[in-house]
Amino acid sequence: MDDPTVTLDEIRDILRELPGPDLEAASAVATREAQLPKPPGALGRLEEISAWLATWQGRAKPRVPIINTVALMWSAIILIDFSFPLYFL
Repeated sequence: MDDPTVTLDEIRDILRELPGPDLEAASAVATREAQLPKPPGALGRLEEISAWLATWQGRAKPRVPIINTVALMWSAIILIDFSFPLYFL
């Protein structure tokens, strides 16, 4: 059986091979944020998160997998709903 243990050096090697941040995408997000009809900083932390996400996705308009999030939410609700009566057994 293979040993799934990974050494710290192997993790460091993997991290070195990852692509760096896309600074052009970050610049495009900052430009777009400045053009939106809202006071600067009105969205607070959400602006920082969108810039970070765009930088690492390499796209000016970052994507968030909403469908997966909704599916996960419904799965949690169903699991809680059906397992709740078992708590009282």
